[in-house]
Amino acid sequence: MNSRFKTVLFFIAFFSLGLTSCSNDDTPDTVGSDFTINGVNYYNRKNTGATNTFINIASQGRAGIQAELYPTPSDVDDMYPLYNVEIFVEDIDLNNLSDKQLNILGGSVVHITGIMQETKYNNIVSGSLYIKEYNSEKITLEFGHVKVVNSENEDDAVTLNGTLIFDYTEL
Repeated sequence: MNSRFKTVLFFIAFFSLGLTSCSNDDTPDTVGSDFTINGVNYYNRKNTGATNTFINIASQGRAGIQAELYPTPSDVDDMYPLYNVEIFVEDIDLNNLSDKQLNILGGSVVHITGIMQETKYNNIVSGSLYIKEYNSEKITLEFGHVKVVNSENEDDAVTLNGTLIFDYTEL
């Protein structure tokens, strides 16, 4: 190839990068945007690298659920506030999942409002958790008013309600 042709190809490739579409709309990359914490909608913001995960550890008789959630009306560049949810349940029987209620073993919810500013809720006192849908890669859970209280102040609580989709892993 002659150098002139290479130069033209370079400029075509270079300028085509500038023409790529960058979305500037306010539609969040929601995963379960009908999920609420204390009545406020929250979602998993994938652009932060966060994912909702469900890890079934049959050999230990339990499964772990983890989600990093941001308020739906927040700017996608805001790091705070957010909630980290970690719940442990008995392991699940993959042969019978439809509308199956999970037995909650424990867990915590951490509300992070800034650097080293957080409130931990670590006592699940009520609510339900159901499997709504499952395939080998995803599992959808329905939180039914799962109430988690702050062990230092029983009047301080968060309530998780709605549907979230999780990446599913079997160990």
